[in-house]
Amino acid sequence: MIPVFVLSVQHTGTWFTIDMLRWNPAITQFIELHNVLYANEAIERDGRPLIHVHLCDEHAEHPEKFKHVTTPVAEAISTVAPVIIPLRDPLLAMITRHVRQPDLDHSYIVRAFSAMAESSVLTKRCCFLPIDAREDETARRLRLRNVHEFLGLPWHDGLDEIATQWKAPAYNVTPDHELKQAYHAGDLLAIRRAMPVEFDLLRDNARLIGEFLRSKGYRTAFAWE
Repeated sequence: MIPVFVLSVQHTGTWFTIDMLRWNPAITQFIELHNVLYANEAIERDGRPLIHVHLCDEHAEHPEKFKHVTTPVAEAISTVAPVIIPLRDPLLAMITRHVRQPDLDHSYIVRAFSAMAESSVLTKRCCFLPIDAREDETARRLRLRNVHEFLGLPWHDGLDEIATQWKAPAYNVTPDHELKQAYHAGDLLAIRRAMPVEFDLLRDNARLIGEFLRSKGYRTAFAWE
């Protein structure tokens, strides 16, 4: 049976999306693509597997780049299987990574968003799930129904609870941090002091990324635009 792919930029709602889908009664297996490619894990032939892989650009400096695919590979996947891509404010995604790994560069997150926005294949063929679009429960439930229809998965009762609570799994929540507080307070100067290279790169790509995100469900401008 045709698998379902979760393609995500890191820290954009990956595990929210995976947890939502892997408990669907139609899904028979969850597996990371890099384990198939490099650890000899097998994809079930008779079931409906859920496969996850991260997206980054070809120039990304990342200690676990083998767990990522580039845009051309992602485009190829989208031509043979349904793909869902979670979305989150890229500034908040970079803050999450900075809190967890402050000594690393996070620019690849911005470049991945830019590559995604510039890909007419991904923007047209994939299903996008905005995680932080501030929608009400009715809109979230409708969005989840559209996602499941796109992926060819049945609706089940657990999705009503997800639409109501709409929160990340507890095991993957980043602790509160001064940068998260600065984000919610709109203190962009504090964020730029902590991540000047990444913040300036996001500002340089603000128009492209902002318009892309609004085309996929976000309704307002972002503070970094």
